Parts: sequence; C-alpha cells; structure tokens
Amino acid sequence: MWEPRNDPSMPLGSFDGYADAIESAIYLVNREPVAEAFDWIESEMDVMLGMQRPDGHIEYWYGEGNFNRTALLYALMQSRGVRPAHWRPGIGIGAAPHGDGLALHVAASGPVRVRFDYARHRRELNLPANYVRLNEFPEWFVVDETALYRIGRPGGPDADVRLGAELVRGIELAPGDWIVERN
Repeated sequence: MWEPRNDPSMPLGSFDGYADAIESAIYLVNREPVAEAFDWIESEMDVMLGMQRPDGHIEYWYGEGNFNRTALLYALMQSRGVRPAHWRPGIGIGAAPHGDGLALHVAASGPVRVRFDYARHRRELNLPANYVRLNEFPEWFVVDETALYRIGRPGGPDADVRLGAELVRGIELAPGDWIVERN
C-alpha cells in the first residue's frame, strides 16, 4: 500500500507509470467496454489519486501534467463526456449507458448548464473515424447535432425534445437523475 512521504526531496514510487497505464486502459474501454477493465481502472485511480498531497502537488515536477490529464480522462469517462459549461465547486456529473441513450446524474445546489460531446474527430481533426490517438480525449456519448433527443426524468411523463446542436451548446438541467435518448 502506498504511504505518503513527508520529505518532498525524497523520490517516490512515481505516479507517472500509473497515469500512463490508466490512460491506455481508458482508451481501450472506450472502444471495448470490458467490465474487468473498468474495475481495474477504478482500483488504480484510487492508488494514483491517493498520491496527491494536501497542497495539490504529487511529486513536484513538470510531469504532474500527466497526472492531471489522466484525472480529466477519468472524469470524462465517468460522465460519458457530459460536462458543466462552467465548473464551480460542488458540481458533480456522472453517467452510464442506458440502452442506446444515457442515464445522467447531476449533483449541484441548483441548475447546471451541461454540454454534451460531439464527433470531435470529424469536426476538429477532419478524420473519417475516431481512430485511437496518443493523448486523445476519447469521445463517449456522442451527440448527432442534427438529430432530436428526448431528455426527461426516469419514469416521468414528460420529456423535452431538443436538437443535438442544443445539447452540444449546453442546456440547463436541475439536480437529479435524467434519461437522454435519441428521438
């Protein structure tokens, strides 16, 4: 088990190997969603995140950007690419596949403007497919900007119908559970 060190000048078993291995696993589960791989990512993220010190640093070197990128990749995996338009403390977004759609949970003290992912490989990089790339940010729940989506509460009678482009720009959602499905 990892033990925090008290002397920042002493070398530590590096987070960097954890970050690289976890990133590779995230790229894999994005394309091949294997339950055991998700479990492994969870266990290794617990170890890696446990290496962060109270002051926010890990090992006091420029490579801490790799730690940050891995943490962001992990957060986007957990939210399936749905993210707040403007982050503030106390906001939490989690998501899981729900049929062909998404089960979404928003934790906040009030409504949050959330944005959905789009086919970045096509629009930003002009690639015909979402090829695996080194240091990529995988696309998870990709919204078709020209399609209609139903967004409502689980088991609720009414659902809003929104254009995918609206979801990409961002919509206000109250805290709680939501189901997002292509119309």
